Amino acid sequence: MIANSITWSRQTAKSTAKEKIIAEANIESHSQPQAFSVLVRPHGHVEIIEIDPEQSWYWSDEWQAAEREADEDLRSGRYSDFNSIDKLIASLKSSMEA
Repeated sequence: MIANSITWSRQTAKSTAKEKIIAEANIESHSQPQAFSVLVRPHGHVEIIEIDPEQSWYWSDEWQAAEREADEDLRSGRYSDFNSIDKLIASLKSSMEA
C-alpha cells in the first residue's frame, strides 16, 4: 500500500484528476500502481490506495455503496446474532416461509 497522503478541501479533491494527485503525492512514474483508488475522507483528507488487480472488484463504486449500506445497518442495529448454526438455519427457513 502507498503510504503517501495529502490533504485538500473536499471540493478540490473531488475535482482534481488522479494524475495530479499522484504528482502531488510524489509517486515516481516508474512506481505507479497498475490500479489505485483515491479515497476522500471527512475534512478533505485524501488517501491513495494501491489495489491488487485481482481485488479491484472490492473498490468498485457498486461494492463500496454496499459496504456503506452494511456499515449503516450495523450502526442502526439492523442485524441478528445467532448462538448456533441451527438457530441461524431455523431463522432463514422461517423468513422463507413468511
